[in-house]
Amino acid sequence: MLQCCSAAESSQHLFFQCPFSRHLMQQVLAWMGVTRGVLSLKHELYKIALCRGTRWRRKAVCCSLAAAVYYIWQERNRRIFDGGCLRVDQLIRKLKYDVCVRMYAWSRGVDNSPMLSMLLG
Repeated sequence: MLQCCSAAESSQHLFFQCPFSRHLMQQVLAWMGVTRGVLSLKHELYKIALCRGTRWRRKAVCCSLAAAVYYIWQERNRRIFDGGCLRVDQLIRKLKYDVCVRMYAWSRGVDNSPMLSMLLG
């Protein structure tokens, strides 16, 4: 739980019932051009499996969902263990940067490059 105190910590709450994570995911979906509301993580994964479009678009959507899950979990840990927090807009900015770098690297055939790992820290 992102210390929102609205429910007990669970994977369902964290991904994406918590208002913080729901807002973050809504921003990610909007960035990807998806106009529907946020679903549960299980249903988001199902929707990705059904994603139509180019291979590049499917990879971008998958990468964006993976980044959202990663940043939500990282923010949960930051709030619990470090006592700090970031705003949704800060996480979205980081997420977009990471996804763009990974997609660019993938398009260049260097998606598993040590240089990419170094760039993303």
